[in-house]
Amino acid sequence: MIDLNAIKHRHLDPERMKGRTYYAGHLELDLAALVAEVERLREQRVASTAALLKGYETGKAEERAAVVAWLHRMERNARHWGGKDDERADIYARLADVFECGEHRSEEET
Repeated sequence: MIDLNAIKHRHLDPERMKGRTYYAGHLELDLAALVAEVERLREQRVASTAALLKGYETGKAEERAAVVAWLHRMERNARHWGGKDDERADIYARLADVFECGEHRSEEET
């Protein structure tokens, strides 16, 4: 990481620059360091964005799986307490199918 304060002090401090000249090589070195830092930050931003999107997609998949598992559990409970032809169990089963195949998502989301 570059020392941005040192660069600002060398090149942007009006008190320091009054009537002074300085080694021109500092400007080239500092500019090269700034360009390298910007390039590093851009690469880091791209990698961070990719990781964030991957995490988002993973989170969506995990949440969908959790919802489907809960619906199946509720279906089993309804069948256990209400019998194999329990209407609530059929509703839970249908909802689980809807979420598993993605019917609940709008066309814009797919």
